[in-house]
Amino acid sequence: MNNKKLPSYEEACMRASNKGKRIYISGPMSAATQEEFAKNVHHFHDAAMLLQAQGYRPVNPACAWPCRFGWLYRAMELLLGKELAYRTVLCYDLWLLARCHCICLIDGWRDSRGARIEEHFAFRMGIVKTREYHPDGKIFSTIKP
Repeated sequence: MNNKKLPSYEEACMRASNKGKRIYISGPMSAATQEEFAKNVHHFHDAAMLLQAQGYRPVNPACAWPCRFGWLYRAMELLLGKELAYRTVLCYDLWLLARCHCICLIDGWRDSRGARIEEHFAFRMGIVKTREYHPDGKIFSTIKP
């Protein structure tokens, strides 16, 4: 016997309209301490799970190579310097974003240099801002430009 709850009509329509759309997750990731960094990355993963449940195909930069292989990013900083290493990773993130249909902004994105650049890039490329994730677990629709 399957106790799985069937989605409401609205949920089913939302999933169908979002099905297959790639959504880039943007927000504050850098932090002063390792604990803050881990908390920020956790917000990215939570947002990805919620977006996937809504039918999206989340593109999570927290799963990209600079985050997954911290030693590699530290090596880049030593070889290239902090600013050039940061720019290199940001260029990679913008490449990921350019392949998406829409963008989800994590609360606090306005305080993040990289997230502000990503939001501006998305706006200029015509990538729609569709969601804003708040760490309390809710995703709100944002006003579309």
